Amino acid sequence: VLGMARSGTSALTRVLSLCGATLPAGMMAADKANPRGYWEPRKSVYLNRAILQRHGSGWWNPAILDVETCNAKDRSATLASITEYLAGLPAAPLVVIKDPQIVPLADLWFDAARQAGFAVAAVIAVRHPDEVSGSLQAAAHVAPVHTSALWLKANLLSERKTRDIPRVFVDYASLLEDWQREVKRISAALFIDLSFDDDRAID
Repeated sequence: VLGMARSGTSALTRVLSLCGATLPAGMMAADKANPRGYWEPRKSVYLNRAILQRHGSGWWNPAILDVETCNAKDRSATLASITEYLAGLPAAPLVVIKDPQIVPLADLWFDAARQAGFAVAAVIAVRHPDEVSGSLQAAAHVAPVHTSALWLKANLLSERKTRDIPRVFVDYASLLEDWQREVKRISAALFIDLSFDDDRAID
C-alpha cells in the first residue's frame, strides 16, 4: 500500500487485511493520532528509517532520494537487508505491507520482493492535499507548506514507481463512502481474491 501519510493508507491496509490479505507480524502500536492503528510492521519502519537516515533523508524530507546513485556495494547491502526481511514474512497467498517510507525506496523494495519470490502489485491511496495537510498538521504540527511538498513528492513517486506493475488508485473519500465497491474494484484491477465475511468488522 503506497501513498502519502494521512491519505487513508492505514484504513485501506486494515480493510485489505480483513478481506483476506495477511499482515506481517509485529505492528506499530496505535496512538491518539491513529487510535485504530497504523498497520505498519515495526521491522519495516525501523529498516526504512535506517536506510533513509544513512542517506541523509527521512519521511519528513521533501527532497527526492535517488537510490540509483548509491554505490553498488551500498545498494547491494540495502537490497539484501530488505530481501531478508521479506523472506521472513508469513507464507500466505497474499501479503499486504504498508509503510509510507517505502515510497521513496520503492525501486529497492520491488526488486527485493521479486528476489524473495513475490509478485508485486500496488494499491495507492489518494486524498485531497488540503485534507492531508489538515490531518498531518493536527497529528504532527507540520506546516502546510511542508505538508504540501511531502504530499506532492509521495503522490508523484507512487505514480511513477508503479507504472510497470499492476496497480489501482483508491480515493480515501470513496473508501469511506462504499468500501465494498472499492474492495471489489481492487480485486478486479489486481486479479487478486479479496472477500469479506464480516462486514461489521470493516464498518
